Amino acid sequence: MTTDKNGTAHLETLSYGEYTLKQITAPKHYTLFSGVVSLLIDGPSKHQVLTNVRKSGNITLTLSDARDSNKVLEGGKFSLVDSKGHVLKT
Repeated sequence: MTTDKNGTAHLETLSYGEYTLKQITAPKHYTLFSGVVSLLIDGPSKHQVLTNVRKSGNITLTLSDARDSNKVLEGGKFSLVDSKGHVLKT
């Protein structure tokens, strides 16, 4: 099963019973849901919500003199721009 553009996956005509659900792959830039979910199908419809956490990282910049990399420089200003050209941080 693969989720659609609405984040939904459907499986129909499933027999009543106990099942387990495990995520195989996560969307790009998201962590894989590592757990296993137990499902009991005992009625005509069941809705289960799972979540993936968006991956993130940190940036550390050090501005130094071009002739002397041991000389760090104060006062440099930067803008962080995403791949679409949006300024995220100045």
